[in-house]
Amino acid sequence: DGWRVVLTANLPLYERLADFVDRVADDNADAPQSVARARDMSGFFRFLGERMPRLLDEWDAERDRG
Repeated sequence: DGWRVVLTANLPLYERLADFVDRVADDNADAPQSVARARDMSGFFRFLGERMPRLLDEWDAERDRG
């Protein structure tokens, strides 16, 4: 289905965003609060990339039950 295709196709985007935000953190080592926020964001993007396939499976199952 189109929804799954679009979200699955965007999975690499989460890793690229995480890498970019990590570089921002690396470039701002003199601002520890900014670094912490950036690392948290990059961790979340990686989490999304890892979990999205399972979330889509869960959504399909939920929709089928509905």
